[in-house]
Amino acid sequence: MKLIIDTKKLKIIYSLLDKEINNALKNAPINELIKIKKTNKWLSVFGTILSSRTTDKMLIKVLKKLSQFIQNPYDVINTDYNKLLQTLKPLGFYKTKAKYLLNFSKIIIENYNLEIPNNIEEITKLPGVGKKVGAIILNNLYNIPIIGVDIHVHRILNRLGIINTKNESQTFEIINSIKNNEIKSNLNHYLVALGQIICKNKPKCNECFLKEYCNYYKTYLNR
Repeated sequence: MKLIIDTKKLKIIYSLLDKEINNALKNAPINELIKIKKTNKWLSVFGTILSSRTTDKMLIKVLKKLSQFIQNPYDVINTDYNKLLQTLKPLGFYKTKAKYLLNFSKIIIENYNLEIPNNIEEITKLPGVGKKVGAIILNNLYNIPIIGVDIHVHRILNRLGIINTKNESQTFEIINSIKNNEIKSNLNHYLVALGQIICKNKPKCNECFLKEYCNYYKTYLNR
């Protein structure tokens, strides 16, 4: 089955999101998380690896503690492992994530001379780095126009009717086929912010500035 995307609607939605990211969406936790990531290249990478299956609010708290003793991969491999575990404990699957950080750091030092790969094929060979994490790292570090797809991005694009996909893998494929680099650079950030403030698992449809364009809202009105 060929995947289809409504690029006209996507451009309209993106324009509205761009206007509201510092207004209706200004208190989204992802905005603070991005500011923290910009303070240190490696915190940005580690924070992205740690982001799966946890909230940005909790991740922010953990990153602030982590930054007190970890600033780069050498710090990860030289730190007391139990201290690392205790710091990551508030996160989901913290033991697995601690192993990811440790193994990632060892490999990036030994095999890559501290140079993070700049393409999705190579970066996803690293521990803890799937397509979503890899795409976000590439976008953050190298300004590569690629959209990381998490549950927010997948759910909202389908609710809006921009795409009709069954899973995040299909969404990644179709949404990254667009040619507009500005949209590809910012869409993950904007949709995650929308998902954190308005378009949650139980969405606040009546508060949403996108409702007139949203297929889900039209269905909601007819209930």
